[in-house]
Amino acid sequence: MSYEIKPILFAFDPGARSIAWARFECARLVACGYVDAKTVDELQRAIEVTNVRGREAVIELPQVYQQRAWKGDPNDLIAVAVTVGRIAAEVGAGGLVRLVRPHGWKGSTPKDVMTARIESKLLTEESKILHCANIPRAKRHNAIDAIGLGLWALGRLAR
Repeated sequence: MSYEIKPILFAFDPGARSIAWARFECARLVACGYVDAKTVDELQRAIEVTNVRGREAVIELPQVYQQRAWKGDPNDLIAVAVTVGRIAAEVGAGGLVRLVRPHGWKGSTPKDVMTARIESKLLTEESKILHCANIPRAKRHNAIDAIGLGLWALGRLAR
């Protein structure tokens, strides 16, 4: 399998007041994390700490689903979109932002199947990075989505 090697790539799975992120260097996962912010200022600081300014980032863009498939408050999409905008603004003019809807990178694959697929694509060292990251167990799936999005952008994740 061949894929384009990018010097540094960030992948983000944004939430209304949270971000899950993954950093890849030379197509390898080197760090990942999850930040749950209580305030907008905390969220902004969390984005700044990733050091994404001037880099390349792929960000999951919120997607509106049919009402019958929707979970949660539809107004949360607005807050998630604001988080996407904050991340894109932090990348800045010197960087490159690619926005991808969930269906664009993972199709309609069930969450448990996708999680297993993402984890199976990680090298041993990358798997250790995920398992050693200080991520609450209940939010681990967000970091795995960020990693999966990065793997997809690098061509390492086939549907």
